[in-house]
Amino acid sequence: MGAVTAILAADLDGRSDHRIVDLVIEESGYSDVWSLTDDLVKSKTGYRIPFVGTWALDRSCEILGIEPDSIAPMNVVHQLKCHLLVLHGSMDERVPLAHGERIAQAMSPSPYQREFVVFPNAGHVGLRDSDPQRYDAAIQRAFGWVHTK
Repeated sequence: MGAVTAILAADLDGRSDHRIVDLVIEESGYSDVWSLTDDLVKSKTGYRIPFVGTWALDRSCEILGIEPDSIAPMNVVHQLKCHLLVLHGSMDERVPLAHGERIAQAMSPSPYQREFVVFPNAGHVGLRDSDPQRYDAAIQRAFGWVHTK
C-alpha cells in the first residue's frame, strides 16, 4: 500500500499552492484495485472469476465509503508535478508486473523525469537484493533529478 499512498499523496500535493513533494520512488505498487482484485482471485483459485472480485470490491468500497477509481495510481501519474521512479520485479506474484507496466504506460511526457525499471527474476520485495548495482544506480539517478532542478 505504501507505493500507492505515495503516488496519491503526491497527486494531492501537486494540486496545492505549497508543493513539498519533489520525487516519488514507487516500488511494486498496483495500478488499480480492479486489476489487483482480479489477480488476487486468480492467485487463490487458479481461475479468473470476475464477478467474485467485483462483488467483494464493490461491497468493501461501499462499507468504506470510497470509489475504487479514487485509489488507482494509473489514473493520476500523468498529472504528477514531481519526478517519478517506478520499480517492479518481473516475478512479483503479489502485484504482477502488468501493474507496473500499466503505471509506466500512463506516464505521459512531462517536465518532470519519469522512469520505469524492471528487475528480472525479482519478486514483490527484495528488488535491491536481486541486483544491488542496478537498484542503487536507479535510486541515485532519481535523487540526481531533484538536485538538478
